Amino acid sequence: SRRASNLDPASLVRSGLLAFGALQVVAGVLCGALLLGLASRGGEHSGPVLLLLGAATLHFIATGVGSMRARRSARALSLVVAAMWLVGGVLATLAAAARGDYSSALVAGLSSVLVPLAMVAFYARRQVREFCELQDPAVRWTDRVPLPVLAVVLVLAFAAAALVANLSTGTLPLFGTVLTGATAVVASLAFAFLFAFLAMQVYRLKQSAWWTIVLLQIIGTIGGGASLFRASAGGDLVTPALTMFVSIAYFAFLLWLHRYFNLRPRTRRGE
Repeated sequence: SRRASNLDPASLVRSGLLAFGALQVVAGVLCGALLLGLASRGGEHSGPVLLLLGAATLHFIATGVGSMRARRSARALSLVVAAMWLVGGVLATLAAAARGDYSSALVAGLSSVLVPLAMVAFYARRQVREFCELQDPAVRWTDRVPLPVLAVVLVLAFAAAALVANLSTGTLPLFGTVLTGATAVVASLAFAFLFAFLAMQVYRLKQSAWWTIVLLQIIGTIGGGASLFRASAGGDLVTPALTMFVSIAYFAFLLWLHRYFNLRPRTRRGE
């Protein structure tokens, strides 16, 4: 029947791509409006925040339009970013609840847990992936590495860009100390170059890049954790506790990720 034909799996996938694509475009417009509002007010410490909002604006609008056009790269990026958004939302919700700020926890739960959870549940479906691959048969840059690896590449690339944006502050917090002046500039540029280089090498599935980020994570977890707990002694322990939990969880994720670095570059699967 005509009604049954309108409810076939392909039609449902197409409707979902349109709906979640439109949702992302709206999110991009909201991020853009917030970006313009903050930029108009200025502020010496707004560089990384403006970068985050700018990246979110471009991502949501580009992937939203790509989703509506059933582009396979848009599906991959939507899934990866939504998964990271979900993790951040869960942590923000738990942090707010632990501090007794239940209204903020509710807002974070609705906007940063339920929304990305729905996106992950949709874009991770095999039918959605196959539909996008059928509609967009060309191999895209997001197809050349497994999606968990792509997530690390995006994190490293954003960290490099954030360090460059942080030059506007003239400072760089590092293991309980704050570098300033020329020292902060040199250190920020050095770390930015390192993270950008690692992003390219991880994308190429280089074993040396995996070992490097694991070593950096160990050093960062030990040094950063000690500094956070010293700074929070006798005060709020929620932030350092959550930070240490995230660092340890990310370290475990990196260990699990090693399986993909035995693959040849330009292979795929592992979603």
